[in-house]
Amino acid sequence: SSLSENSGQKWSSEILVTTSYLYDKKQLISELGNKVDELKLHNEYQLRLREMHYQDTLKEKADKFNRELQQQKMKYEVLKDEQQDMEMEYEEKIKLKEDQHCKQVQQLESFYQSQLMQEIEKYS
Repeated sequence: SSLSENSGQKWSSEILVTTSYLYDKKQLISELGNKVDELKLHNEYQLRLREMHYQDTLKEKADKFNRELQQQKMKYEVLKDEQQDMEMEYEEKIKLKEDQHCKQVQQLESFYQSQLMQEIEKYS
């Protein structure tokens, strides 16, 4: 036991307490420790629940995004195919028009050539 000196008197640093007081304090410390452990478990549980919720939400968003991405890719492919079909169709139409034009030009040349020859024969 340590002694301190105050105004020349010696006081003891030890205090007398009843066992019931110590028992009550020990009981209170035990109850508060249990409450702390219970709150820790509760908080960990709440954190796990929140994390699971966020994981589910994230998975749903990712799945939705991937579905939309696939739909857009399919739309793109359909449009690309349609574009290629239209290009081929118009190329065929242009070729057909060019062929018709060439044929008409040849017919006109032939017609005017024969007209010219008739005129020449008239005057020869």
